[in-house]
Amino acid sequence: MVTNPTLYPPDITITMVSKTHYFRANCMGNDECPLTLDDAGGVLGHAYFPDSSGTCREIHLDINERWYFGNNPNIPKNQTSFLMVLVHEIGHALGIAHSASPNAIMFAFYQHEIRGLDVDDINAVQYLYGRKNKYDSIPKSTTASAIPKTTTTTIRSTTRKQPILKNLCDIIPDFMFLAIAPEFSNYRLYIAHDMFIWKLDLNEMIIPSQPELLVDYVPTELRQYTLQHIFQSTNGDLITIVSPNKYFSASFPTIKFLDNFSIDIPDRARINAIFQSNAGRSYTFYNNMSYIEFSNDFTDVLNRGRIRDIFPGLPEDISLAFRWIDGHIYFFRHATYYKFNEFTRKVVATGPFHWTLFGVPCPSEDLLHQLKTLLSKLVSVYH
Repeated sequence: MVTNPTLYPPDITITMVSKTHYFRANCMGNDECPLTLDDAGGVLGHAYFPDSSGTCREIHLDINERWYFGNNPNIPKNQTSFLMVLVHEIGHALGIAHSASPNAIMFAFYQHEIRGLDVDDINAVQYLYGRKNKYDSIPKSTTASAIPKTTTTTIRSTTRKQPILKNLCDIIPDFMFLAIAPEFSNYRLYIAHDMFIWKLDLNEMIIPSQPELLVDYVPTELRQYTLQHIFQSTNGDLITIVSPNKYFSASFPTIKFLDNFSIDIPDRARINAIFQSNAGRSYTFYNNMSYIEFSNDFTDVLNRGRIRDIFPGLPEDISLAFRWIDGHIYFFRHATYYKFNEFTRKVVATGPFHWTLFGVPCPSEDLLHQLKTLLSKLVSVYH
C-alpha cells in the first residue's frame, strides 16, 4: 500500500509526471526538473542518485506511458511493466548504477518481462549497504537509512526502452564531435544516437555497415551516467558533460579517465550545448538563454551572459552545438539546424537537418522518391 509520508522529508518520493515537470516541495524543492520526458515510448522515467547529505531523492515516471500494473509474467505487448521500471528506479535512488548484465533489473534498458533480482543486482546492493548477517535481528524500525559507500553525486539515471538499430541516414544525432589523434592520418567524425556511435573518416566518408557501442567510448568510471555532450579540446582530451553540474575529461583515443570538475552554474540547470569555437573559446549554453565562457582548461570563468548577445539570431532551446570543418558552428534545435558564422556573428543558413550538410553520403529525399516511383511502376508491370 502506498501512503503519503507523515514525516518530512521522506527518503524517496515517487511521482507520475508529464513531459515538463517539477520537483516535490517536500523533497528536492519547487524548481522545474531539468530533465524532460517524451510522453509515450522512449524514456520511461528517471531517478536521482543519493548525495552525501542523505537528503530526499526523487523518482519521476512518465504518466503518459501505457503502464501494466499487474505482476503476471505475460506483460501485454503494447504496455510497460510499472513494477519492473519502478524497482529499477528505486535501485538508482539507493545509489546503484546501471549493470552491464542484460539479465539484471539494473540493466540500462527496459526488458519486457517480470523478473527477480539477478546476482549482479544483489552484489550491487550488498556492496553499498553490506551483506545481511543471518544472526541479525529483525529491525524494529525502518526510520534509519543506510549510507552508500560510493557515489555522492546528484546525477540522475534514465530508463529507456531497448533502442532499435537504425540506419545512420534516418537519425537526428544526440551529439557528434570531431576528433584527431597522433596515430590517425586525419580527423574522424563521431555521431552518437541512443546506445550507438558511428565513426566516419573525413577523407572517405563511408558509412559503416554497423555502428559501434557508445559504451566502448566511455571510461569505466563514467559508464553509470548518461552522456549528454562531448567535444575534443585543443589539448586533445575529450570533454564530456554527464549532468547539470559535472564535467569529465578523458584521454583520446585510449578513453582513459583523467579528471572531473564542477562548473559555476546552478545545480539543476539544463545544459543545452557545450562546444569550442574556431577561436578556441569554450562555451556552455544552459537554461535555454544563458552562456558561460571558460578557459581552455575549464578552471576559470572568462565571461557569462545572454546567448543572444554574442550569438544573435539563434532560437532558445538549442539541443546541440557542433563546429564543422567549413569554419562554421552548427546549432541544432531538434530537427532544425542553424549555421552560424562566428566572425560576422550571423546565422547564415537555417533549415531542416540533413546529413549532406556534413558530407555524409545519404540519399536525398528526391532520389528516394524517384526510386519508390520506379519500383511501383516495376511492380505494376510484373503484376
